[in-house]
Amino acid sequence: MLVLLAFSSHSQTGIVKKNASQKIVRIISGDRYSTGFLWKKGNWIVATLHSIGDPDKVIVKYNNNAFKKAVIRKVLKSADLVLLETGENIAPYFFDNHDVPTPGIDTRLFTVGYYLDNQNYQDVDFEVGLLQANSGNTNILKDLLPPAVERSVEKLDFPSTNTQILFLKGHLLHGFSGAPVIDLNGNLLGIADGGLENGAANISWCIKKHYLNQLESSSESFPSGSSSATKILFAADYRNDDGIRISLGDFVFRKIKTSTFNELNTTAQYSNEEKTGLGAMYQYMSQFSSKINSMKFDIYSEIKSGYTILVPAGYNLQQKDGRLETTNNQYGFKMIYQISKINTENLNQSFLSNQKFLMPEFEGGSGPVWYFNPQASYAKPIFTINNRVQRMVYNSTKGPIIVQTIADKQSDATSTYFTASSAYSSYTLTLQNTDAERDIWTVFMLSSYLTTFSN
Repeated sequence: MLVLLAFSSHSQTGIVKKNASQKIVRIISGDRYSTGFLWKKGNWIVATLHSIGDPDKVIVKYNNNAFKKAVIRKVLKSADLVLLETGENIAPYFFDNHDVPTPGIDTRLFTVGYYLDNQNYQDVDFEVGLLQANSGNTNILKDLLPPAVERSVEKLDFPSTNTQILFLKGHLLHGFSGAPVIDLNGNLLGIADGGLENGAANISWCIKKHYLNQLESSSESFPSGSSSATKILFAADYRNDDGIRISLGDFVFRKIKTSTFNELNTTAQYSNEEKTGLGAMYQYMSQFSSKINSMKFDIYSEIKSGYTILVPAGYNLQQKDGRLETTNNQYGFKMIYQISKINTENLNQSFLSNQKFLMPEFEGGSGPVWYFNPQASYAKPIFTINNRVQRMVYNSTKGPIIVQTIADKQSDATSTYFTASSAYSSYTLTLQNTDAERDIWTVFMLSSYLTTFSN
């Protein structure tokens, strides 16, 4: 009987997800891809304001039907929402307007949407996250933002930092802005709002559903200009992806963007971190290269886990010996990346195993003897909302330096994605090295140090 009940529950969830998939659309506007959903009528579509690249050129596609032109009917800037309308009904299914209570912490939710330019929709699971509410009993966007980012958002015309949100423990894919966030009973609870860019990674949330009533009655007009800050601050779904994918076992990485260190630092404030760790590393690297802020990184995201890796821009990422690798043979630099899914009870053993995997001959042998560099390392792991990151630097008796990042992320109650990354230097850098050597050394070291997870 227990097995039958479990099967029935699993089957019911599948039905709910299938029903939700019949109420979403792909949206293309200007230079941005996104998702939207049908609401109250067969020709009303809810979308996010930041995903509208050209208000005069918005097209939507329902299932495998032809693209249809849509016009902007309503705008609600404070909640980053727009209501689109097509000339005729495009679907027989839509979400209604009945009220549902705010879900509790750890309530399971999901969404269905389109990942960038993919033709087929897919689902993503979440849980409602615990986030300290600093302005009452309900979370608002301000609760999620670091102070520097909050100031930047407040300079924009939208959204309001007082907008009520649900923090999502999970990984919103690029292209899911505007997707419906739904509970396992099929109730619409919110609108996926992409996510705040936290350096290389993203922090995800959704706008609460009750703003749809305000959207319908709003008389606001579309903003006259879209600030360039929206591209830095939000995971708006710009079509700058070149479709590069690479697999590692069951994991699939896709290149999602190219960013400068300055863009990443704007939201994550890496350079202002504690004296030990990345802040110290940033100051140390600044001695050797004046180009840190303009250095570019190709950023890859693993679709399901949110594992986010950085590669010096323009370098190839290749699969080799059960890991991903990128190299600069001229100067002897090599970076490797690894990810595995394990049971939570094996975390500590997995940490040690990955550390040895990343550091051949770490314990001596015929190679150099490595020693820990506390000034350029984190004294202990950094715990973020849903994962932890340990960044470590090792020097050796023979000159090489290793920068190593190991992170893990709790994905559900029984398993954890565990990841490791390392950069190798064949020598200790000095001021006597050429500018080119120093620049390449710096961008490789930063690439390893900034590897992380989205929440």
